[in-house]
Amino acid sequence: MKTRKVLIDANNLYVQGLIKVINDFMLEEASGYIFTEARLKNKIEKLKAVFPEERKRMAIAGSAPIFGDPTTGLYKLIFKN
Repeated sequence: MKTRKVLIDANNLYVQGLIKVINDFMLEEASGYIFTEARLKNKIEKLKAVFPEERKRMAIAGSAPIFGDPTTGLYKLIFKN
């Protein structure tokens, strides 16, 4: 199957927030903190509440399936400024 490209807006505030939250999560995991998954989920939920419109516009071009689980091997995310 051919890989589909999805262009992500790196200047989008929701995307920038996700990048920071995931970086924090990885640092916490590497440091041996507990309950990191719960904190990650809570932080993502807060981002969704604060940036609802930005969340809808994070993809500039391309499309992933709207319903169901996308097969990760079929999609390539490309971040563009």
